[in-house]
Amino acid sequence: QPAKLHQEVEVLHIPRTGGTTLNSIFFNNFAKEEILSLYSRDDFATGAEELARRGDSVRLVQGHFLHDEHIEALRQGRNARVVTFIRHPVERLASEYLFLKNWPHSQMYEILNSRNIGFAEYITSEDRAFRYRTKNLLTRVFSRMSFEGEPPAEAETAALVQARSYALTGIVERFDAGLLLLADLMGLKDTHYERKNRVSSALKESIRLEDKALAAEFNAADIRLYERLRADFDAKITALPPAFHQRLKQFTLINEKFNKVADLINKAQGLAEEDIVNPKQLWDYV
Repeated sequence: QPAKLHQEVEVLHIPRTGGTTLNSIFFNNFAKEEILSLYSRDDFATGAEELARRGDSVRLVQGHFLHDEHIEALRQGRNARVVTFIRHPVERLASEYLFLKNWPHSQMYEILNSRNIGFAEYITSEDRAFRYRTKNLLTRVFSRMSFEGEPPAEAETAALVQARSYALTGIVERFDAGLLLLADLMGLKDTHYERKNRVSSALKESIRLEDKALAAEFNAADIRLYERLRADFDAKITALPPAFHQRLKQFTLINEKFNKVADLINKAQGLAEEDIVNPKQLWDYV
């Protein structure tokens, strides 16, 4: 039974925050024509026109809305609720780097490997391909402000205000709690999931602690923003009634069992040792 929405929802997918897993949940709850996915340049170029063509049949717009012109072109005359998930900036960046360098279909695969770019260089480089995505990306996205170097105080303030205005700013480290809130918001019925597009544990261990410290130094504003939004989220969950916490406990227990079975199947098929476990397919966002 498709989910029922009283108001359109926009899902702002920050890279490496569980978006592929979320997409699989959405595809289990909405008909294909109800979802508009915007990830490629072609998607963005035709997004407003496609949304106008489909009209009220679109219930969910999802994608990497990382630039003002993309957002504003789609929001003309619409009143959608915005939801997003965030992750500790250093862990997100490490995951992003490892994914881009090890998934052959990534747009950065060739440049990272042909130039043998390590994590420290990925963070510190002033190359146009890296300089914005690796330095306070959350603050840039949420504030919708452009800046060089350390973000000005007004950008940090604007980012916090914007993120707090969203219908949901979930936390990847508390994914199940955020997912249940999202299910209530969007009317999702089928929410159990297999974790997708994961960087293997062995690959994660290749990132040195001193390089993580460097990433923290270059993303101090994002860490401050994350900590404030994490505190907001934790307080929100704590204040919910016992029934929610019982529901969360049961959901997590069942979903962990489901993933253990999925992991055994992957292992039997020789997929468990891949650098990118259960990777997304090129058609996942079509």
